[in-house]
Amino acid sequence: MDTFFILEPVSDAVMGYAALIPAFDHGIVLGSGPYENFAAEIAVGGHQRIVEATAGKLTLLSQLYVEPQARKRGLATAALRVLLASHSAAVVESPSLATARAMLKLGFKPVGARWAEACPRVLYVRLEALANGLSADENS
Repeated sequence: MDTFFILEPVSDAVMGYAALIPAFDHGIVLGSGPYENFAAEIAVGGHQRIVEATAGKLTLLSQLYVEPQARKRGLATAALRVLLASHSAAVVESPSLATARAMLKLGFKPVGARWAEACPRVLYVRLEALANGLSADENS
């Protein structure tokens, strides 16, 4: 597991952290869990790209924490923007509402989920980038 500190931009004080497993065998099927209707939403041309983007091992966001006094300032979203910049897909373990919102802000959409080891794991994909054949990097 790789751990990254989230720093306050002005003071460089540690305000939180993100813990990721860079190559995680997720086993989540597209359209699983509460995302059963996902298949109907996929454009025919983009389906193969989505299958390819979610196949094999993906980055797993295991933990994301920001100190209470530093929350709602965009620090977690900024950290995820950097950490997931080159990813078309990622898995989030037990996503909180704040984490789910950050993923949506970054262009990720939940496309499948499963319970594993007593916690939910949600598969996210950058659909727009894949459908348009663009780079996974939302910053480019």
